[in-house]
Amino acid sequence: MRKITFMIVIVFLFVANMVNAENQDVYLYINGEKMELEVKPVVADGRLLVPIRIIAEEMGMAVKWNDAAKEISASKNDTQIKMHIGSNKAMVNGKETDLDTPPKIVNGRTIVPVRFMSEIIGAVVFWDAENRAVYINFEIDRAVAPVRSSGKWIYIDKEGNAVNGQEFDAVNSFSEGLAAVNVDGKWGFIDKECNFAIEPKYDFVHDFEGGMARVEIGGKQGYIDWRGNRIIEPRYDYIGYFSDGLATVRIGEAYGYIDKEGKVVIEPRFGYPSVFSEGLAGTNANGKYGYIDKTGSFVIEPRFDGISTFSEGMARVVIGDKWGFVDKEGNVAIEARYEYARDFYEGLAMVCYDGKWGYIDSEGDFVIEPLFDGLSFFNEGLAAAKMDGEWGYIDGEGDFTVEPRFDGLSFLNEGLAAAKIDGEWGYIDREGDIVIEPQFTEVDLFQEGLAAVKIEDKWGYINSEGDLVIEPKFEHAGRFERQQNEEKNKLQNTTL
Repeated sequence: MRKITFMIVIVFLFVANMVNAENQDVYLYINGEKMELEVKPVVADGRLLVPIRIIAEEMGMAVKWNDAAKEISASKNDTQIKMHIGSNKAMVNGKETDLDTPPKIVNGRTIVPVRFMSEIIGAVVFWDAENRAVYINFEIDRAVAPVRSSGKWIYIDKEGNAVNGQEFDAVNSFSEGLAAVNVDGKWGFIDKECNFAIEPKYDFVHDFEGGMARVEIGGKQGYIDWRGNRIIEPRYDYIGYFSDGLATVRIGEAYGYIDKEGKVVIEPRFGYPSVFSEGLAGTNANGKYGYIDKTGSFVIEPRFDGISTFSEGMARVVIGDKWGFVDKEGNVAIEARYEYARDFYEGLAMVCYDGKWGYIDSEGDFVIEPLFDGLSFFNEGLAAAKMDGEWGYIDGEGDFTVEPRFDGLSFLNEGLAAAKIDGEWGYIDREGDIVIEPQFTEVDLFQEGLAAVKIEDKWGYINSEGDLVIEPKFEHAGRFERQQNEEKNKLQNTTL
């Protein structure tokens, strides 16, 4: 049986006075439709509770009530949920899990914490504090991909059928259930049905992240939420993305930082700075770079010729013409001796030394010796490595698991990687065995079981067996995507 995909985004912009408003009405919308409820959502102990039956049934789950045991259960396919009134424990697929607030009975109806339900049933949930409304949107069980034909972009499903026929001049990938699109020079956002969620009226937009998107109108930049409401008015010459709770802004030539309410935390007075990471941000003064804290004070004095953001307690810096690493006190942790370096990730950093690439640990010792002409990040335990002009895969010890014999090699996705031999692209598995013979002029990664491939001058789609499932007839083709909420979608200011 098909397993329900549990993808979550809780984009609650929840206000601090919630506890004081427990007696006020809260309204519920599911997939854009206002629900007429005998029992409205309520706030109890700082947590929002919603009727389980209407949500579960909208999701297609069967709901049962055991009056003797005061037990409510919901099930669909291989997913089963059991809860008891007044208990802080729930059973999900036979495993016990904790509830912040126990289920309650109000006017004969069972209500449960929305945080718990969002984690279980897979929902995009938004709290509109101004209108005291909860919006719950379930995942659309369809993957779509953007394709270009006759100079216009449309979206198609996995059968190659156009989704509602809407045409666009330019498109971005979906992020948090919405995709940025351009019509007649203006940008807006569509949902997976290709209906406009936010009408095209902006000069430029960025993808949604954490329930917010950067927009530009009339030469000024700000932020909107997923309903198109302005969270931060467009009044800045530039506004960056939020990191560590702050975003870079520019007024004139000076840069500062604001919080998510738009309050200026650090007055604009710096040259171009980096984003905050691990509590510090890099910026320059008198031609050198250092690091400031969230008060805007230098905690690492400007003395470097180049910098990067902190990752795992260390930051890349340039001293002279070489890269090294410093700790958060500004001490040189790893000597500057590399032609280039990447950030640390899971204890390792990729570096170029004497023209060759390898990996070092946090002590600066080589874990993988610099032997390679090219090197990728690790993915699924393997990294693509180039030696003597050809690519293969190495493991965490630096040993080749797939000998270098390819002209080009991507990372693995859905168990397959694009590989180039004699000018044509095909696909291999993680052992290096050819699964789909090289025959395409260009290819993309597999996603949702399909990959875009170019045959002569047109793009189509193949499945993992190499069968052509959508004929090559497009000028360009993107990847198939579902309305999924990836790990970059963080809990935003939620107490639920």
